[in-house]
Amino acid sequence: MRSRLLIRPSELRRLNPKTGVYDMPIGNGLFSKERIRSGQQVVHFTGDILATRADIIQAKEVSDHGGYVITNIAQTFGLDCFHTAARHQCFASMANSPYKCMNIVRNIIPRANVQKSCKAMSDGTYLFGLIASEDIKPFTEILVNYGHAYIYPSHYEEY
Repeated sequence: MRSRLLIRPSELRRLNPKTGVYDMPIGNGLFSKERIRSGQQVVHFTGDILATRADIIQAKEVSDHGGYVITNIAQTFGLDCFHTAARHQCFASMANSPYKCMNIVRNIIPRANVQKSCKAMSDGTYLFGLIASEDIKPFTEILVNYGHAYIYPSHYEEY
């Protein structure tokens, strides 16, 4: 899967709440190298296993972890992808949210082209990943709606 993806500077700029202009860079993004068909697994998340609800709550309370904690719907099992993302071992974590953003290269308001997936495995763990929700053309940024609980890193608010 990783062979068909690349990390490079995002085409997105976040809306600056002070000026109302899309001028806040969001760093790197995840891009397709080749066409990905709707319904295909794009990439999976890797991270530290959070086997209990208490582990999940503790990981979410760590200030720097933001949207890096991925859980199943019941929030009974999860992954803390913060450290694997920092070491570029979790390509899935490089998929940006289009929330309050503009694609400055294509001059469009972006929308998500993948969705989160969660599959229960036979050993009691879960496989978290991203599934294409539409056909994705080569060199298109992979975007996902992380949900209402997604938190942008705090340094964006200081801009």
